[in-house]
Amino acid sequence: MPFNLGPGELFLLGIAALLIFGPKKLPEIGRSLGEALGSLKKAYNSASTLESGKASDSAVKSEAAPPPPAAPASVPTLSESAAAAAAAPAASAAEQPAAVSKEAESEKA
Repeated sequence: MPFNLGPGELFLLGIAALLIFGPKKLPEIGRSLGEALGSLKKAYNSASTLESGKASDSAVKSEAAPPPPAAPASVPTLSESAAAAAAAPAASAAEQPAAVSKEAESEKA
């Protein structure tokens, strides 16, 4: 085995990973690692076949380029946030002490 890891060490690593990441996140991590290793293997095999000259044009054409990433969602700028805050009605001075006194009464109870 690589790095001289026996079954006992692998078991302890698995338990440590379970404690660190939790039972819900661990399958997602394993799936993403598997996909990454699969794509690495696919790229390695593709490069080795291209290098040896055995790749045909159909094999190269079958791998389509991934679609471009989606446009990011619009994030409001600071000026837009300030404009929205200015447009919102502010509480009058008479309403503010009443709100504070209600909070004080609820804390006493």
